[in-house]
This record gives sequence, structure tokens and C-alpha cells, in this order.
Amino acid sequence: MIEIPENITRANALTDILCGELFSALGFSNQGLISRAFSPLVRKPIQRFSKIAVGFDEQVKINGFQQASHWILPNFVKGMTVLSNPIIPKIGPLIIASNHPGAFDALVITANVPRDDVKIIVNIPLNFIKELPITKTHFLYAPEDPHIRIKVVRDAIRHLEHGGALLLFASGGIDPDPACMPNAAEDIGNWSRSLEIFLRRVPQTQILITMVSGILALKFVKHPLTVFRKARRDKQRISEFFQVIYQMLYPGKLLQIPAISFAEPLKFESRMETTTLGVMQALVQDAMYLFQEHIRVVL
Repeated sequence: MIEIPENITRANALTDILCGELFSALGFSNQGLISRAFSPLVRKPIQRFSKIAVGFDEQVKINGFQQASHWILPNFVKGMTVLSNPIIPKIGPLIIASNHPGAFDALVITANVPRDDVKIIVNIPLNFIKELPITKTHFLYAPEDPHIRIKVVRDAIRHLEHGGALLLFASGGIDPDPACMPNAAEDIGNWSRSLEIFLRRVPQTQILITMVSGILALKFVKHPLTVFRKARRDKQRISEFFQVIYQMLYPGKLLQIPAISFAEPLKFESRMETTTLGVMQALVQDAMYLFQEHIRVVL
């Protein structure tokens, strides 16, 4: 009997999971007729992505999360435009509060933050991450279940107390890509109060407000298959899937040039001393200012 290498086994498991997530995003049953008919068409590019993801996991183990992000990004981008270059603290509690255009935005952010202790809080189940044993230690999944969510909040606070860094997509969901979608500023006003909870519990934390754009290609934002879903976030998730599938089918043909902006990192305590606004009002005000500066340059 031929023994299958572990990395191939993991890639195959990832492929099965991602195929299921794609059809779920489209609103189809994983075992339904449509899913079975289309599975052979998408399996090859998803298999390629899965092999790259397994390689990323090895890179995280060997070189750390920041360098692993640099390693994987050329599959999706041909460069990045960094619109501001503040001195980002390499040690001590840090929250990176960002918008969330989706797809590979977390990689763009972590590639530009000199930290290998980043934990990323996500609100949707990324089941494929479970097949990446090193990478999964950098993710905290906060589901709707209040009991599990409380535990995640505690784990995140403990990570900050130990001097770690958190990447928080502050609206709690996928945001419009400011470079190619309307109303991107609206989600900033809906930033989650979990940000305030973390800062109040660990007030020595520094806050790094971040904006990212240029993740999605307009042709996939308007992909015909988005008609299968009504909600903007569901449509956007489909756009992400098919953009990545295209990038895997035609390597190097569709490479984005995302832009990223950072505000100056500020200690939470210091920021509260300079404003009469409430915590979230002040943070949203800062985020909106960064957003406007980001858009002014990008568009």
C-alpha cells in the first residue's frame, strides 16, 4: 500500500472543505445535483489553493506569520501601496482595528505589521483553517453562541495582557471594498463595541486603526453568480470565491495592487485624555478620518 504524504492528505481535506463552503455560499446543498455537477469544474483550482495554503502553514512554522504573509501574497497581488508608514510597536499589547474587504486582506495587513504574535478574530467559521495546525493557533473564532463568544473575548483579553497583538475586523463582518464598491464608509459607523471592551480591560493597549482597499476586482464584484444571493455580504463572499478560483486557474493573470493605510498608533489611555467623546465615538471618528484620507489618495 502506498503511503500518501501528510501534506497531500491535508490539501485534499482542505479541498473538500472549501468546495463545500463555495456551494454553501451559493446557497446550494453540498450533496445536491447542482453541486455534484459543478464540483469537477472548481475542484482543480481549489486543489491548487489548498496546496498553497499548506505551504503557507509550513512558512508560518518556519519563518513566522509576517514572512509567511509575504510568501503567499504574490499569488494574489503584484505589489502593495502602503500609504502611511508609522512606527508600529513590535512588542506590547496592540489592537489592529481594520475594515474588512475580505479575501486576502488579513495577509496584506499582517505582511505590513512587524509582529508574529498576531491573533485574528473572525466571526464566521473558517473550517479549512482547522486543517492548518500552525496557522489555526493565530485565529480566534467568535460565533453567535454567547457562551463561546465570552470565552473568545476572555482569550483575546488574556492575549493582550500577555503583550500580544490582535487583528480585529471592527464591523464584525465583510465590508465593501472602498476601491470598487459604494457606501464603504457606512460600515465604519457600525464598528463593534467589543473593541471598547478590549481597550477598557487592557488600557495600556495601543490601537492601530487600519484601512485596506483594492482587494476585490470589479469584474468579480459584478460576477453573474452573485445573483444567487440577495444580501450584500453574501454576494461579496461569492465574489471572493470566484476571484480566487480565477487566480488559481490562471496564475499571474489577475493580480491586484491593494492599498493600505495606518493611523499613528495611540495608547488607549492617551486617546481618551484628548477627547470629550465616548470611546466608540472617538474611535469611529479617527477611523472615518483615516478612511477619508485613504480614499482621497486611492480614488
